[in-house]
Amino acid sequence: MLRLGYTPPTRKSLAGGLLDKIFNEVTTMTASALEGRDVSLVQDGWSDIHNSPVISHCVHSGEISYFLISVDAGSNKKIATYCTSLAIEASKEVTDKFGCKVVAVVIDNEQKMQ
Repeated sequence: MLRLGYTPPTRKSLAGGLLDKIFNEVTTMTASALEGRDVSLVQDGWSDIHNSPVISHCVHSGEISYFLISVDAGSNKKIATYCTSLAIEASKEVTDKFGCKVVAVVIDNEQKMQ
């Protein structure tokens, strides 16, 4: 209202080029911060408001945590073998994408994760 000549970005421009630009900038900054470092992979699972199982992975450098990926588990049960396979995939992605080495994995202390 104070800037009559200002036209805010549209939903389409925010979800397209601008989002892609910011994503690439954040990915580049994360890669430069993690390259050559030893990191911990952190895995956690929960259910969203629709009771759908979600499993996410973060990378912790010892100083800062970086969000990596969140997976909708769908019909897969959150059991140790499934969560382990996701952790292995995430570890490979971290190594390939950011050039760092996963030296530890942190998971839930839950009965089904034994």
